[in-house]
Amino acid sequence: MPSPKFYIVGFVGLLLYFTCFRESVSCGWEAMFLALNVGILQLTRTNFSNWLWRVETFLDKEGVKDAIDLSNTGKGKLTAKEEQQLKEHDKKARWIITQCLSDKHLEIVKVAEPAKEMMQSLKNVIVCQSPVSKLLMRKKLLKLKFQGGELHDHFLEVETLLRELESFGSNPG
Repeated sequence: MPSPKFYIVGFVGLLLYFTCFRESVSCGWEAMFLALNVGILQLTRTNFSNWLWRVETFLDKEGVKDAIDLSNTGKGKLTAKEEQQLKEHDKKARWIITQCLSDKHLEIVKVAEPAKEMMQSLKNVIVCQSPVSKLLMRKKLLKLKFQGGELHDHFLEVETLLRELESFGSNPG
């Protein structure tokens, strides 16, 4: 049987939902409620690739991932109804993205209007794709050695480095 704490947290969550979301009243608990419900941590300078994947997955779940799809450039070819739907998706995507950002990172995206420009601004600032960054990442990968402990953790570190190197547009092979 769940503890009383479980019921209190559930009640507070429902209360926040009805006061913040249903009535569109702005409150300081929205971001915390979203983070608790969705499990998306706020962006830091070291978790961008995981944060991006979580946000894209959540946007896909909400049916608004098309708002950040960078290949979606045929805006002039859309009908009026499709354009209106894209505007609604963009509005929802921008709200979700801003709820998953700290105040420091909000400054980066404030000037970007559509959601895909917000994501591109974050990528440009956080993912430094300079040749020096690629070189340092390759060097880190080459120097990586198993130091004992859990082998699974070592493989996870290798996979993370390989994924980061790929995100720089470099072939690790």
